[in-house]
Order: sequence, then structure tokens, then C-alpha cells
Amino acid sequence: MLSDNLLIKYIREEGLFPESVGISLWSIDAFKSDGEVFCQILHLMSMRPVWNSTDRVTSIEAIPLEELSLIMDEETFKPRPRIDVVIQTTGILRDMVPHFADLVDEAVVLATRLDEPHELNFIRKHTLDQRIYRQNQHTYSGNRFRYDGNQTAECRIRHDG
Repeated sequence: MLSDNLLIKYIREEGLFPESVGISLWSIDAFKSDGEVFCQILHLMSMRPVWNSTDRVTSIEAIPLEELSLIMDEETFKPRPRIDVVIQTTGILRDMVPHFADLVDEAVVLATRLDEPHELNFIRKHTLDQRIYRQNQHTYSGNRFRYDGNQTAECRIRHDG
């Protein structure tokens, strides 16, 4: 799988798993690949699609930590962490396939809500780090807001550059 190859290359070069990976997703690539890039994104996040009876993806589910592994040079890393994926995409893709963005949003929210150690769930770690950072920003300005993981994850999907 391409996403495993990416992780293996990173581990060989850096000696550890990446906490985040950036993916540029252009509309032509998304349409030509028949969902391959979307599946790579989900695989990096350790999520899987859920299909309905008509073979349409309707939701996302988390792969349990005990099922996550990566085999490299006859060594198995188990469990492997959930990788935070930053996606740069085009407005055309967003407008033509809004279901894609909704499913990625669902995956981020789901990962953020999982009660897992930060070293095995970089999505949760980064979302909670952002929440603390944003709360501190508001505290210094005199405003206090209460954030939950859902709001922060949504903010990451819709507002981060």
C-alpha cells in the first residue's frame, strides 16, 4: 500500500513515525484514481470506510489500535500510530465531491474523540494542542470560549491554511 511505503520511507530517514503528513489533492487526481488517494488518507489516519447495501460509503470507523501494524524489514511495528493528515485541495473538488470533505471531517472528529495515548493518536494530540493554544489566545484577549473536540476538529478541516 502506498501509504505504508510512505511511512517506511519516513521511518528509514528519520527513525520514527511522522506525526503529520501533507497531501495535495487536485480534482483531476481524485477523479482519475477512483478513490485511491482518499483511501490512502484514511489508511494513514487508521480509519476505514463503511459501505451500505448499495456499495456506497456512508460513514467512517476507526480501526482498533490492536489491529494497527506496519511491517518493515521483517520487523513489525505494532500498534502503529494514527497519523495526522493535512490535506490541500481545490475548490472544484470540494464543490463536486462534498461527501469527501464530510467523510474526512468525520474521521478527524472520530479520532479526536478516541481515548488513546497521544503517541498512538497524533490526530487527537494535535487537535487537543490546538484547543489549548486557542484557549490561551482567547484568555489573553480577555475572551473565554469553551471548545470541544468537535468544534476544534471542524475548525481544522474548514479553516486551517
